[in-house]
Amino acid sequence: MTGRGPVRTWVNALRQESSVEQAVGSTAMLLLINKPVYPLYLWFLAPSALLPSLLTMLSMPAYWLIARLAKRAPDLARKGLVLAGLLDTVAISFVLGQASGAEFFLFACMLLASLCFYRDETLASRLSVVAIFCVFAVLHGRYGSGLGQIMPDDAANLFKLNLLGAAALIAFMALRFPRSARRPRVRS
Repeated sequence: MTGRGPVRTWVNALRQESSVEQAVGSTAMLLLINKPVYPLYLWFLAPSALLPSLLTMLSMPAYWLIARLAKRAPDLARKGLVLAGLLDTVAISFVLGQASGAEFFLFACMLLASLCFYRDETLASRLSVVAIFCVFAVLHGRYGSGLGQIMPDDAANLFKLNLLGAAALIAFMALRFPRSARRPRVRS
């Protein structure tokens, strides 16, 4: 046996460290790819939420731009991903309403704010986490019923889907971002 099976390849990939910029780029791509798929989930799991969910695709250009900037302007991409995630989550929470559970993605945003900054940017990271938490605390319970009439069974399915989605995104980021976020030395 050569030891080159799909499981071994996957395990080796998990062992490799990536840069923060690579992780930012792949997280932005994951969010970008998920945007057109999300309404399809809802079509099957929460049909009455389908029309409002189409508005969630409006943030696609931001994630596309961040993925492109990850190599060219990494500082802008890192900070932009945190800001885009926050604004996107708040907007979607208002569009789909409090019962949708879309605000769970704010927890993923807090993790992102702690992972996207380097050690010498600890203050910026902590201030970002605190700001996102404050947004959560202030807006929790204030998103209203959203745009459109979402049936109670659909709202329950939407809540479960968003809870699972936020947990999956948190797991992805925890696996994807490097453990030690020291800024790489730039060689002159």
